[in-house]
Amino acid sequence: MRPIYKKITIAITAIFLIVLFIVSSYADSNKLTINFEENNVNFKIYNIKQFDIYGLDYNDKNITNMMVSLIYKNNIKETYCGVTNNKKLEINNIPDGCYLVIGQNFVKDDIKYSFLPTIIKIKNNVEITPKYEKENVGKINLEVIKTWKDSKNTHNEISVSLYENGTVIQTVVLNTENNFKYVFENLDNKNEYTVFEDKIPANYTLSINRNGNKINLINTENPSPSEEKEKLPQTGLLRWPILYLMVLGVISIFLSFIITKYRKIFLSLALVFIIFGIILFLNNETESLEAANASNITVNKIIMEIQEKDIPVKDITEDTEFLEEIPEMEVTNIDGIDYIGTLEIPSQELLLPVTADWSYSNLKLSPCRYAGSIYTNDFVICAHNYNTHFGVLKNLQIGDIIYFRTVNNEIIEYSVVEMQILDPYSIDEMKNSEFDLTLFTCTYGGAQRVTVRANKK
Repeated sequence: MRPIYKKITIAITAIFLIVLFIVSSYADSNKLTINFEENNVNFKIYNIKQFDIYGLDYNDKNITNMMVSLIYKNNIKETYCGVTNNKKLEINNIPDGCYLVIGQNFVKDDIKYSFLPTIIKIKNNVEITPKYEKENVGKINLEVIKTWKDSKNTHNEISVSLYENGTVIQTVVLNTENNFKYVFENLDNKNEYTVFEDKIPANYTLSINRNGNKINLINTENPSPSEEKEKLPQTGLLRWPILYLMVLGVISIFLSFIITKYRKIFLSLALVFIIFGIILFLNNETESLEAANASNITVNKIIMEIQEKDIPVKDITEDTEFLEEIPEMEVTNIDGIDYIGTLEIPSQELLLPVTADWSYSNLKLSPCRYAGSIYTNDFVICAHNYNTHFGVLKNLQIGDIIYFRTVNNEIIEYSVVEMQILDPYSIDEMKNSEFDLTLFTCTYGGAQRVTVRANKK
């Protein structure tokens, strides 16, 4: 082997071993701690990847019910398990990822404790306190309902099975004669019960919604392959190529010292990669500064307009709960664009105007109303992830205060209650949530949406 190729081989091998060492040092160093007030309570943890083969919709808000039913139906083996000792359970060396945590229900003093299945994301050390419900020990009736979400007027009958502690004890048929409903009676609630559809019809996706002792099996017709799924607005700058360009530049410089024969070529490539990366970075920063300048000018105009009209401040945080008629949000036109008010996040020293409707041209200037209203408590605002706009959303903490001021000087105070990461197709979940206010923008790479949920104070 020629000396130059030996050098290349040694260099590549060394880099590979260093990366492998770093990854192995950190990949399995995570610890999960489950706190609970009782000892000897069993918990099972399932890696979410175990459910990939079932084609689940991970954006389904009832996904945990579906997973639990699949565990009983298919005897899925847990990834980790253990029992609480000294009022906690510690599991070490868990790789990064998402996991389903299920506590084993138990009875104490004729009270049944039922744990709510929870999905958690593990990165570094994670500590949780599982939620649970309590009920008196006794006999229960379990109602199952089949719901169809499609455009058809008639449906074929289906069979569903009742599982008791993972074993099928009864199978029934749901059809038009019983209105696709059935009640399993006189069940001992000391046991664990779930219901699953024996065979899901072709071209349908099953979702399971459980509320107490009522289970709703929802069959939703899948969209045809020709239908293109609608996406949430793309609110991210083109940032991801910058890192790749810089890495390629560094690699080219490194190779120029190893393969000296082609040093000039590698250095030229490095220069090209780095220059393009810098140009893209400066372009992003310029766009962000222009957006900040445009927002500042508009905010000042909105505030001046309110002052000129001498409109008194009115806190309507509680008033929107008791409106008999839902009003439209008033707008003011500034430089040809309709605005509905201003958004303030004191913890981030952010004060921005909000347009009445969203468009990609509007997003370059300010945050935009994506859906809903302050009066219907389903207000959704989107913005680019400029550092001067919603790029700071990732820094918000639970409990942070957010103010929205209308052009009529009405103020609503919100408090952050939840942070989420949604995929770009989660339109229904973004619009139709249980939260009064939602803010969202793209993640750094633009593939997902950083989502902040808030409720009125």
